Amino acid sequence: MCGIAGYVSFNELDLGDSLVAMAHRGPDAQGQYHYKYNNLNVGLGHLRLSIIDLSAAANQPLHLQSKDFSIIFNGEIYNYEKLKQGLIEKGYIFQSSSDTEVLLNMYIEYGPAMLNQLNGIFAFCILDAKNKKVFIARDQLGIKPIYFYHDKGLFAFASEIKGLEKIKGVKKELDKEQITEFLLSGFLYEPDTGFKEIKKIRPGAYCVLDISNAEKVAYEEVIYWQPSKKPVNIADAEPAVKASVHEQTVSDVPVGIFFSGGIDSSIILSELRNETNAFVVQASAAEYKEAGMTSDFEYATKIAAMFGANLKAITLSENEVMNGDDFLQFVGHLSKATEEPIADFTFISSQQLSHETKQLGYTVILSGMGADEIFGGYPRYRMLKFRKLFALGRSVINLFFSRVNFFKKKQERFNGFLNEKDFIYGYSNLIGVFSKNEISEMLVEKPYFDRFKDKLQLILNKFQSETDLKKAMVLDLYGFLSHNFMVADKSSMLESQEMRVPLATKDLFEIGFSLNDHELVGLKKSKKPLRDILLKELPSSIVNRRKAGFNPPMDKAVDDIGYQKAMQFAEENRLFEIINKGYVERMFTAHFEKKSNNTYKIFQLLYLSSWYNLNA
Repeated sequence: MCGIAGYVSFNELDLGDSLVAMAHRGPDAQGQYHYKYNNLNVGLGHLRLSIIDLSAAANQPLHLQSKDFSIIFNGEIYNYEKLKQGLIEKGYIFQSSSDTEVLLNMYIEYGPAMLNQLNGIFAFCILDAKNKKVFIARDQLGIKPIYFYHDKGLFAFASEIKGLEKIKGVKKELDKEQITEFLLSGFLYEPDTGFKEIKKIRPGAYCVLDISNAEKVAYEEVIYWQPSKKPVNIADAEPAVKASVHEQTVSDVPVGIFFSGGIDSSIILSELRNETNAFVVQASAAEYKEAGMTSDFEYATKIAAMFGANLKAITLSENEVMNGDDFLQFVGHLSKATEEPIADFTFISSQQLSHETKQLGYTVILSGMGADEIFGGYPRYRMLKFRKLFALGRSVINLFFSRVNFFKKKQERFNGFLNEKDFIYGYSNLIGVFSKNEISEMLVEKPYFDRFKDKLQLILNKFQSETDLKKAMVLDLYGFLSHNFMVADKSSMLESQEMRVPLATKDLFEIGFSLNDHELVGLKKSKKPLRDILLKELPSSIVNRRKAGFNPPMDKAVDDIGYQKAMQFAEENRLFEIINKGYVERMFTAHFEKKSNNTYKIFQLLYLSSWYNLNA
């Protein structure tokens, strides 16, 4: 795991400021390489977090064949040893034991066709000086980010926006039209970032720049992978999951596990119980009580004991429950750390957990992230599959929602979903916290609903014959899952730690996508293939309990802010340049007078105000 930056330009540029801005991504080594052909200059910059082959031989930029080929690489190739053996049989000779050298030789041998042979997480750039091309690729699920900027005289890219904007010539101008999408979802779908000229290379895509043309800087984007179905059955999931867990332990530094006691991390711990240590968050009883949830800590310790695994408890806060001032500080940190607009408070817990485990010597950590999107784990997938049944029982369900604190905030979204006939807007109701009507009322400028719908419809165009559940999986690949990966990458890399997600791979996604809906989701149970795996190890009372999670609840913290301080924060951060003050006053008043629970909405607006103030 590292940081990369580079450019193709008519001018030679220095990448030093870009690398400094992303120094947390690679504290072990850094380097630059510059190349010129005719009028075009190419620059490659790299920050290294040493994980495989800790020697200087694996430092980057890495060159082969007398600098005919050069690479900068962020990520890991888990099957590099197998690929290396195949290359050796073809006559290739290696100077290091790094996966980076294997990756570059794979390109030399196979060109772009090598991408779907890779099992890993990657964002890399190869300067192909022999054929006068620059090749930039991102992994199939978009686990590793790569941002780029393009105009007629410059193509620049980096692992983070803060690195990209430090490259001379890059302009970072906020795109107010994308605020509509952010309010609908709480994030932006690929490839948008909230800025007009800054995009991401899409998951499963690569870009090629022809540097033999001295008159312009142009690129072509090619989609090399999209979800597709193949002949599978539910029994195929278990060996594939177990193999993935073991493959992703490849490392020359210690590997740990983020363990919550849930299905996903329990499967990882089950496979690696004798090989590494696990870390669980121990939240206070007051936090769980305040959120109307039950603690998973006792289950986590019980499961670890049953596996005979080493488990260490980590407390993220000395306070029983976060107060309002702490919350506002976290919002300010979050709006800066996410870079693109992502209103996800789990970022804070993830970064704190990465900080604590890094201090204990763990440079690599395994997480169960991604399994819910791949194997149908979220309640919203059940909503889609059993929509007609939920519609029939709406009155009873609403009565239940109104009496259970944990579900109160979800009631409005549930009803919005059932009321919406359009699939895209209906699904956005299950993900976001604001309705179309609310957004129309709250925005100072007109909402851009058509832009949002056209964008998602374009994603779905090749999947019109799929069920609503499978359409949701496709949207999540470029939306909810993508935003989760951005949270994982940036929160862990701020602490110079690599987070791996062994239950989220191209092969596993294809299995989940190929299974029938009923093989993934039942009326009472979701994520059925993974539950079946774990039921061979643990009793049903543990496997099928309701998951709690470790994200700190927000209700008490938001309530502690109070109306005046919340309004002051919004005012000072210029929220009312984009959101109608009257709407905010009414919504805040309703919340702080206990007439409705608007915790999530308040959080998203406070985050938006801070993000807007930083970037407008």
